[in-house]
This record gives sequence, structure tokens and C-alpha cells, in this order.
Amino acid sequence: MCLLLFERLSIRLALWMVLATVIMQGAHAFYRISVDIPKAKAHEIEKVDKLIHSLLHAFSESLFQYNDGLTQQLLKTFSEYPSVYHVDLLDEDSNVVSQWQRPEDGVENIEHFISTDLVYESQVIGSLKVTLDLTPILFLSESEIKERIWFSSMMGVISLMLLYFVAQGQVTLPITRLTNEVTMLNTLALKPDEIERLDEIKANAEVRILRNSLKKILL
Repeated sequence: MCLLLFERLSIRLALWMVLATVIMQGAHAFYRISVDIPKAKAHEIEKVDKLIHSLLHAFSESLFQYNDGLTQQLLKTFSEYPSVYHVDLLDEDSNVVSQWQRPEDGVENIEHFISTDLVYESQVIGSLKVTLDLTPILFLSESEIKERIWFSSMMGVISLMLLYFVAQGQVTLPITRLTNEVTMLNTLALKPDEIERLDEIKANAEVRILRNSLKKILL
């Protein structure tokens, strides 16, 4: 009977702790996915946009002078940004003058285009069109989220184990000892020292209240 009570109480405590941990980790994962991925996309687009604006003057010069060597050198700058898939340098008639494309075949997820006019001496002489494939950024962001969730889950499991053992020591074991002591009492001929033995059981908070209530009932 005592063992059955011990097992049932332990199981209930463990199940509630597991449920609380799963809910917390699920909420954490949902928050990370809904916040971090859009933030990573926006940050990458902002980085590429800043790069484009920093190169506008040089692209305008190279297009005006038809300097293909300088143009190719400028286009290679985009290779350092994994989200940039394709870049077109267009003249004022929208004809392709020069272009750069990432060597990998295919594109998985074209999500964004950036098109900027090229101006030389206050006149529009062409444009720069950049195609972004954000798949590498999303993959990197998802990997970072998984690592964070994995670490958080491990910390949750460790906390769960600690809480479980604390609950065992503070709740389950004292209740089990109280049950054993009360079961051994002869209620037809109770002696004060037998009841006082209940005070030897260490108990805190609600368990101490339970112990005191049992003493009052038995007296």
C-alpha cells in the first residue's frame, strides 16, 4: 500500500513536470521560429541593400565608361554574400550589359529583388538588378534555432530532474514515512510517545501541516 502510494505520487509529480517542460519548450520554439527567421531575412536584405548603395557610384562610373574589367570586379563583390544569387547590370534601354550569377545550379527560393537606378551627372544611365535567394540564410537561421532549442531542452531536462528529486525529498518521502508510522500505530491503545514519533519525520510547508493534523486527530 505504501509502495503504491509512493509510486502513484511520484508518477503524478513526474508527469506534471514533464508536461510543464514540454509546454515551455514548445512556446520557446514557436517564439524563436516566429521572430528569429523573419529578423534574419530582414537583416540579410538590409546588408545587401547597404552593399548596393555603397557600390552605386562605382557601377555608374563603370557603366558610363563601359569598363568591363571594373564591372566584373565590382560584381564579384556579391559573391561574399550567400543570399545573392544573380546580379544584372542594365543600360538605360534595360539591355543586359554585364551579369554575375552564383556558380551553384538552380535556385530554391527567390524571395526578393532589389532594383536600383544608376545615375551619372544627374542622368539615369542604367540600373542594377539583384536577385536574392534567402534559402542559405533561412537554413543558417533554422540551424541556430535548433541549437538554441536543443540547449534549452537539455537545461530543461536537468531542471526537471532536479525538481523531481527535490519533490521526492520534500513531499513524497515524508508522506510515505507518515503513512508507514500511522499504519504501525495501535489506534485502540495509543501512547503519547508513539504520536510524538511523528515529529521525527522532517516535513516542510503543506506536509508539516498534514503531519500536525494527523497528530491532532490521533490525540
